[in-house]
Amino acid sequence: MKSRSGLAMSSTVMCNHGGDYITASIDGEYVIMSVSRGNYYAFGGAGSRIWEMLREPRRINSLCIELRSEFDVDPARCEQSVLRFLTELQQEK
Repeated sequence: MKSRSGLAMSSTVMCNHGGDYITASIDGEYVIMSVSRGNYYAFGGAGSRIWEMLREPRRINSLCIELRSEFDVDPARCEQSVLRFLTELQQEK
């Protein structure tokens, strides 16, 4: 996962998950392995949906708009949760 700007995460930052991951979908969840680090991750629910949407570069605020149309979540909580999820992924790098 990378931020195109290299700056701290905000709702206007462009993100995508980059090309150094092997991804498999198992029963609606994603299992992701970082080839360069050998780390693996598992996501379900909204985390899986975010990963799917990050195949192409997207602004974080557009992720939140789409997630709010698919999940029953308030806008502020959605943005906070997405930023936390992406920041945690970025810190793993």
